[in-house]
Amino acid sequence: MTSNHYIMDTSSLVELNRHNPIDVFPSLWNNLESLSKKGLLVALLRYFSR
Repeated sequence: MTSNHYIMDTSSLVELNRHNPIDVFPSLWNNLESLSKKGLLVALLRYFSR
């Protein structure tokens, strides 16, 4: 059996939080945290070097 894996850009998480704050939608954020702890959700950090 295979598991789905998810990759999110950090800007997506910022926008998600802007429109779905943690205090209003705790189950959404608990589910994202659970996926992350299981290694099924990874957030990409964008950075620029000079």
